[in-house]
Amino acid sequence: MVNNAQRDNNIDLLRIIAIFFVIIAHAMGPYLTRESIEENVTVSLCVYEALTACSVNTFFIISGAFVLSNDRYESFSTFYRHITKTIVIPTLIFSAYYFLYASLPQLIKGDYQAALNELSETVQGRPYYHLWYLYALLSMYLFVPAIIRLRKIVEGSVFDRIAILVFISSTVSDMTSAHKFQYDPGSAYRYVGYLFMGYVIYKHRKSENNRKYLIAFILGFIVLTVGKYMIYSGTLFSTLGICCITVLEHFLSLLLFGLFSGLKIKACFPRLASLGFYMYLLHALILDTVRKGIFIVTGSDDLLYYFPDGMSVLAISGVVFILSFAAAYIYNCFYKVVDTRFHIREKMYNLIEKLIKGIMGCSKT
Repeated sequence: MVNNAQRDNNIDLLRIIAIFFVIIAHAMGPYLTRESIEENVTVSLCVYEALTACSVNTFFIISGAFVLSNDRYESFSTFYRHITKTIVIPTLIFSAYYFLYASLPQLIKGDYQAALNELSETVQGRPYYHLWYLYALLSMYLFVPAIIRLRKIVEGSVFDRIAILVFISSTVSDMTSAHKFQYDPGSAYRYVGYLFMGYVIYKHRKSENNRKYLIAFILGFIVLTVGKYMIYSGTLFSTLGICCITVLEHFLSLLLFGLFSGLKIKACFPRLASLGFYMYLLHALILDTVRKGIFIVTGSDDLLYYFPDGMSVLAISGVVFILSFAAAYIYNCFYKVVDTRFHIREKMYNLIEKLIKGIMGCSKT
């Protein structure tokens, strides 16, 4: 989610689609938590599950395509300063907000244990259910300057082979390991392969490959949808089969990115794409607000009980997407005005820099 001066219409559109996929994934929450999902599983649910399997992974891939291509970021100080101002500071601001949003109602009710649980989740890099991605991303970004230097040292084809090996090993790591903290390097390594492959696929993008990517994506999507249906309906218990479905989820994200990277889209989406980061940060709050509104009107926060699940998920996701864009636009304008007046970002950056230097100074002594 690092912003780039030179925009790519293809990838801008993919960012927008990926954000919508994320919203769909979270809008399906009430359905996926039903007590007996085997009796309620539908094809539309599995279609959405197959689509949303590409959502967050796509952001990692896009980050790799642009970040690893920028030679300026081989400088540790340049890159770290950039991500601190553009990602770290917003992440800290929204982490504090979502922690208060989740814990204050518990404190008011006197449920101190629940509030402590929220604090524990925050410390582990999960202030709210969608923010884990940013902590994993920031952990991976620590190694970006070193990866760029490696890319410049080795030949292009050698780096491509290294990228494939890293992707395979990170996929295996994702399937075989669990980590308590989202920002520890071991946890982040589960996704670092996407950074490498994003750069490689984008570097070799060719419009004549679009048909191959499209056919491969459609076939993979069908297989993944069927696999999801078998898992949810309780007809797929094989560990090997479930592992194959998980591997397919990883590759489907690469195929989707490969398809879009070779397109020639003339339409521009600069405003919508540039606000994608804040839309991601805000959409959880918007979704909660929409669900509370539905509860006030209907007495239940799950419209899936009133309408066909496919229609309900799309309707809620569409409303949340539009409201998230509006909220992101307002927040961005407000933040710019406040930052221009009080220089909040620069002050927070200086504070973080002093803290890091102080910690490093203490460790040396």
